[in-house]
Amino acid sequence: MLTQPLLAASQSTITTIGNKTSITYDDTKKTHLITTTAIKDKNAFNAFKNFTLHSNEIANLKFPDNT
Repeated sequence: MLTQPLLAASQSTITTIGNKTSITYDDTKKTHLITTTAIKDKNAFNAFKNFTLHSNEIANLKFPDNT
Protein backbone atom coordinates (compact mmCIF):
# COMPACT_ATOMS: atom_id res chain seq x y z
CA MET A 1 0.00 0.00 0.00
CA LEU A 2 1.40 3.40 -0.97
CA THR A 3 0.61 6.56 0.93
CA GLN A 4 0.01 9.84 -0.82
CA PRO A 5 2.98 12.18 -1.24
CA LEU A 6 3.47 14.84 1.40
CA LEU A 7 3.62 18.21 -0.33
CA ALA A 8 4.82 20.98 1.92
CA ALA A 9 4.80 24.64 1.00
CA SER A 10 8.29 24.23 -0.44
CA GLN A 11 7.17 21.40 -2.74
CA SER A 12 9.37 18.79 -1.11
CA THR A 13 7.94 15.33 -1.72
CA ILE A 14 8.27 12.37 0.62
CA THR A 15 6.31 9.27 -0.37
CA THR A 16 6.36 6.28 1.95
CA ILE A 17 5.70 2.64 1.19
CA GLY A 18 3.32 0.93 3.59
CA ASN A 19 1.57 2.37 6.61
CA LYS A 20 4.21 2.13 9.34
CA THR A 21 5.83 5.51 8.68
CA SER A 22 4.18 8.83 9.48
CA ILE A 23 5.30 12.29 8.46
CA THR A 24 4.45 15.65 9.97
CA TYR A 25 5.68 19.01 8.69
CA ASP A 26 6.37 22.21 10.64
CA ASP A 27 6.12 25.05 8.13
CA THR A 28 7.59 27.58 10.56
CA LYS A 29 10.77 25.55 11.10
CA LYS A 30 10.76 23.95 7.61
CA THR A 31 11.18 20.58 9.30
CA HIS A 32 9.75 17.14 8.48
CA LEU A 33 9.43 14.69 11.38
CA ILE A 34 9.42 11.11 10.14
CA THR A 35 8.52 8.39 12.65
CA THR A 36 8.25 4.65 12.17
CA THR A 37 6.72 1.68 13.91
CA ALA A 38 8.38 -0.82 11.54
CA ILE A 39 10.69 -2.99 13.67
CA LYS A 40 12.43 -6.29 13.01
CA ASP A 41 14.45 -7.68 15.90
CA LYS A 42 16.12 -4.53 17.33
CA ASN A 43 16.17 -2.63 14.04
CA ALA A 44 13.71 0.06 13.02
CA PHE A 45 13.37 1.05 9.38
CA ASN A 46 11.52 3.24 6.90
CA ALA A 47 10.63 2.56 3.28
CA PHE A 48 10.33 5.42 0.79
CA LYS A 49 9.19 5.44 -2.81
CA ASN A 50 10.33 9.06 -3.20
CA PHE A 51 12.37 11.30 -0.93
CA THR A 52 12.89 14.79 -2.33
CA LEU A 53 13.93 17.41 0.19
CA HIS A 54 14.78 21.01 -0.58
CA SER A 55 18.11 22.36 0.66
CA ASN A 56 16.44 24.81 3.08
CA GLU A 57 14.57 22.03 4.90
CA ILE A 58 15.38 19.41 7.53
CA ALA A 59 14.16 15.83 7.84
CA ASN A 60 14.42 14.29 11.30
CA LEU A 61 14.03 10.52 11.62
CA LYS A 62 12.65 9.30 14.94
CA PHE A 63 12.94 5.62 15.83
CA PRO A 64 11.30 3.74 18.72
CA ASP A 65 13.25 3.30 21.95
CA ASN A 66 15.49 0.22 22.16
CA THR A 67 16.07 0.06 18.40
